[in-house]
Amino acid sequence: MSHKIMTKKGFLCALYHHHNPSGGALILRVLLGVIFSYSGWLKLANAGTMVGFFQTLGMSAGMLYFVAWTEIIAGILLILGLLIKPSSVALATIVAVVVFGLPAQTPGPFWGHEFEFSLLVSLLALYIMGPGKYVAKCLCGGASCCGKTCRTLEECLKNDE
Repeated sequence: MSHKIMTKKGFLCALYHHHNPSGGALILRVLLGVIFSYSGWLKLANAGTMVGFFQTLGMSAGMLYFVAWTEIIAGILLILGLLIKPSSVALATIVAVVVFGLPAQTPGPFWGHEFEFSLLVSLLALYIMGPGKYVAKCLCGGASCCGKTCRTLEECLKNDE
């Protein structure tokens, strides 16, 4: 945000009037990444209980570990802004199984899976809009470094001066 926006109307007004899709993508990525990484970690931390739950659904213990590690790894990738499309697809597949594959918890349009359905829609939105410009690849160089083309981190930092 420019200094003019910050001083003229204040921070909240600047947020309201400032169009920053990359900032929105960053917020969505970090929120989804934290939710899924934590969910995967909880599955591993409570594996004894979770194995029984997965088995009642007709899934093996191996599926528990596959789902947990997928959530952790894809969640971290979302936070970093790396491999957004494959990570979104992997997580959306897991969530779709929950929403459409598990028995309804309550009658209604979302069968008691409102939270999971909102995660599914958020992952779809992130898949469509992409990671934005605030991504970790800006820290490790590469083809595009936050809008600048550079081969190494040093070159990126040098170009920043």
